[in-house]
Formats: sequence, structure tokens, C-alpha cells
Amino acid sequence: MVAGVIVHGDKQLRGVMRRLDILMERHIPSEHWADFSFHATHLFNWGGPVFTKNHPDWPLERRLEVADDIAAMFKKFDLWVTYGSVERTNFPRRLDASNMSEREITIGAHVTAYMVCALNVDHWFRQKTNDEICLMVVEDNQQVRRFLKETHKYNQRRDIIEELNENEKTFLPLKRIVEDPFFQPKHKSSALQLADFCAYVIKRKLMGDSRYDRFYGPISERMTRIDHPAEKRKPSRKRRKRRK
Repeated sequence: MVAGVIVHGDKQLRGVMRRLDILMERHIPSEHWADFSFHATHLFNWGGPVFTKNHPDWPLERRLEVADDIAAMFKKFDLWVTYGSVERTNFPRRLDASNMSEREITIGAHVTAYMVCALNVDHWFRQKTNDEICLMVVEDNQQVRRFLKETHKYNQRRDIIEELNENEKTFLPLKRIVEDPFFQPKHKSSALQLADFCAYVIKRKLMGDSRYDRFYGPISERMTRIDHPAEKRKPSRKRRKRRK
């Protein structure tokens, strides 16, 4: 699961960063402020330096109140959300994985989910703006960084149009997403914290966990997504050779 939050650099980003600081100062003890960032898995399941397991100061209901405050930000700042997802158990069936290790399959699934998310973002910019462009800020993951960057750049190339069918030409090449992805760790004011929150909640919703409806509702109201052939298509023979 890769989720994306569309944040306007001039009109929304400063307010989002300030709000995350406010939530940190409201909920988190001051001794942790220097290097704190919200991680959804810690928030919902305990973990990290603050939400340590079975800590008496952090019962479930209190942690869910923090999650409510984060979920409310999407409506407050008029933020649009999208995502790309891949079923790990089915993903190897969609390409020739006979010579791929489990690690390579996991990386391939991650990169595919990222590209579906990127396609959604690019399409949103085409539909909702006249000439705005976008820079993708991506949480740094050293395992997938090189493959993600290469795939991102490949799908920006204008000459790939020759390899696409008519349906795929609706989405590719990427037109509004410019430059390489900017890889960045989550930090206390980073909007990546919102993408992390969305990815976790949407994943749980897709898994059928109704406990997350409380947080999925505010996200779904701001969600934009269309079906993409990238989630179903098998790589062409030419692309398989390139990967090797």
C-alpha cells in the first residue's frame, strides 16, 4: 500500500506543518519533541519511544483521540488523498517471477503500488488544474529507492508512448509530475506523516477491518482514484528483459 496526499506548496503546506506541530505539542510529552513524528503503526498498535506497549498513559482510547485529530486534518485543509495497492499473494501471478527472490517480488510490489499512486496524482492534476505541476516527496526506503526512481523516470519518458495501448495512453507518460522523486525521512513537521496515516488506515479498510471506519470516513471524503491498467497489466517482454 502506498498512499499520497496532495498538498499545495504555497497555500496548504505551511498550515499542515504547523498543525502537525500543534498536535505534537498537544499530545506528546515535551521531552520527545526534538525527533518525534507520528507513525500510524505505533499509534494504533503501540510502539516507538512514546507509545510503548502497555504504557498506562496511552490506553487505546487516548491513542484513538490522537488519530481523530490527524484524520480531521484532511477536511480542515481541503487535502486530497489517493493510493495504489497490490495484493502480495497475487502479485507474482501477474508477471514471470520464476527467477525472482522474495525480496525482489516485495520490491516489485512496492514500486507497482507507488506507480499506481503516482498515476492517480498525475491524473488529478490534469483534471483539476490548468497548468500546475507536482513534485513527489517520498518516504526514504533504501531497499526500493533505486528501483522506484528508475521506474518513475521511465514512466516520464515521452517515447514510451510507442509501447502503450490506447487505454494506457490515457495515463502515461506522466505529464504533471516533474523531476525525480524527492526521498525524505518522516520528521515532526513532514506531511509524509499524513500519507503514512492514510496508507495504514486504507490498508486496514481494504482488509475488511471495520474498527478503522472511524478514520477511513474522513479520508474517503477527500479521496480521488481511478482504475488503472498498471495494477493488472503484465510487463511486456521488452520490459522484462530490461529488468534483468
